[in-house]
Amino acid sequence: MRNTLLLAAALLPLAATAQKTTKVVVKQTNPWSHETYYVLQEDNKVKHGPYLKERTGPPTMPVLAGSYKQGQRDSTWVEYGWNGRPQGTGQYRNDQKTGVWSYYAFGDTLEQRYNHSTRILEFARIRPADQRKQYTIVEGTNSRQVTLDRPPLYIGGQQAMNQAVATSVQYPPQALRNRTGGEVLIEFLVDEQGRASGHRVKSGIGLGCDEEALEAVQQLPAEWLPGMLAGQPVAALMEVPVKFRIR
Repeated sequence: MRNTLLLAAALLPLAATAQKTTKVVVKQTNPWSHETYYVLQEDNKVKHGPYLKERTGPPTMPVLAGSYKQGQRDSTWVEYGWNGRPQGTGQYRNDQKTGVWSYYAFGDTLEQRYNHSTRILEFARIRPADQRKQYTIVEGTNSRQVTLDRPPLYIGGQQAMNQAVATSVQYPPQALRNRTGGEVLIEFLVDEQGRASGHRVKSGIGLGCDEEALEAVQQLPAEWLPGMLAGQPVAALMEVPVKFRIR
């Protein structure tokens, strides 16, 4: 009987602090997607409970899933790629990524393992082409080309970066009318602290595509790891291609 009373007493605070929520569904058209989440009835601006964002397709595929606590991302979250397979997974605490996150290419190949609490890269799969590539490193007013021990890396992986750019970029109407397609190459510097700056169009195709590509890459989150040479971080030029295709 004593155990039963203790259990009941322990449950009372939980019942007293339970908060009522209301389900919300928000539909978007560019791209076609919808969000499903819950808000507090006492304050409908505060998300609280499960969250799911999906592309409405066809087919319908998840984009992002997790949970909010008092308006902040909390617990385990999963980021999905274009193929609907997990692209990144880990923990949020107080709306910030924490601990070790695993990032995947195409849902099954581990691309990175990064500890967001210690800011230490625990694993990275470097593509053979990047291991052989000559990068321009900047040392004050001088620059030279070298093969880096590790190239600059976008935290989250190449696929996540490509998806972020592709989601942001819009096909310029003038380029569509003229059926102009091709590749715009954006160059920028990733310094020793992982900060990106000096974005410019290295090669373009015109008709508004160059400006659109430049803006999309500039809007990438400032989440870079610097290139490494002889065990030391270096400032290196990075290139991101943005492709425009008419189907």
